[in-house]
Amino acid sequence: MNQANRRDPVQMTYERVREVTPVGTMAVIVNRVAGRGLVRQREDGIVEALKAAGFEFTLFHTQAEGHATELAREAAREGFDTIVAVGGDGTVHEVATGMWDTNAALGVIPSGSGNDFAGSQGIPEDIEGAIAVLSNGVVGRSDVGIFGEHCFFNTLSGGFAAAVTVYSRRHKRLRGYLLYLVTVIQSLFMYRAIRMKVETDDFRRDDLTFMLTIGIGTREGGGFRVVPNAVTDDGIFEICIIHNVSIPTALKKLPVISKGEHSDLPIITMLESPRVRVSTDEPILLHGDGEIYETGATELEVHCRPRALKVRLPV
Repeated sequence: MNQANRRDPVQMTYERVREVTPVGTMAVIVNRVAGRGLVRQREDGIVEALKAAGFEFTLFHTQAEGHATELAREAAREGFDTIVAVGGDGTVHEVATGMWDTNAALGVIPSGSGNDFAGSQGIPEDIEGAIAVLSNGVVGRSDVGIFGEHCFFNTLSGGFAAAVTVYSRRHKRLRGYLLYLVTVIQSLFMYRAIRMKVETDDFRRDDLTFMLTIGIGTREGGGFRVVPNAVTDDGIFEICIIHNVSIPTALKKLPVISKGEHSDLPIITMLESPRVRVSTDEPILLHGDGEIYETGATELEVHCRPRALKVRLPV
């Protein structure tokens, strides 16, 4: 078993913060191209369902990559109480990036290919369920990961997982778990492990590494539970290091990793820390919340800002 620096659940003393707060003024940011066109198909139904639920809101549409961040930042500046992201993980990432350090609360109507942020937070993926979450008035807080000038709200991965995200964009018709499953299998034959030095305050590993995932939420890749014990509001990352593995071994263990039952595998190290440092001999390809970062960097420092994002959550 490779369980490094794991907390005893009995000793965890954090208390989840939940409050009931009216939705107030609402901005709804819609990315029509998210979910490979799914949002465009669902938009009229979403708007009508919001109205039927009694919400008054201002509707915004994104025009280009990064525009959702600008819209969210301006909405927060104008004093909107709730800013709703309609789209996939990329849309949620952009909206959250624009408003996480404000008093506005993030709402999500998931309509993307993966919807891993929503899944990690317990937000239903159907329209009615997601709107019910907005209606219940419950606001919680979620951690934010910081690295350099960037941030993430669900997972940050280097190595194989980032390569899968790049390759997945070649498939124009598939969505969700099937998209990532097909891409994972294809990517196994094109990717090679790289040497990574991974360090926390009391852990160090320097070896060939197939994949590194730093998690706030429990899942990525359309439902793969890579960091199954991550807690979204405890100020601590769960970290999964997959050692160098052969293609046959990776294929054999893929279902186990998908279900989050891999913590005891000898090819995997699991640990927890609010900070992690990574260095490699070649530039690190990263994806944060499904967004690709080609930073060209060989050094990476990641730290957690506890409970820095307000989120509308299920009861």
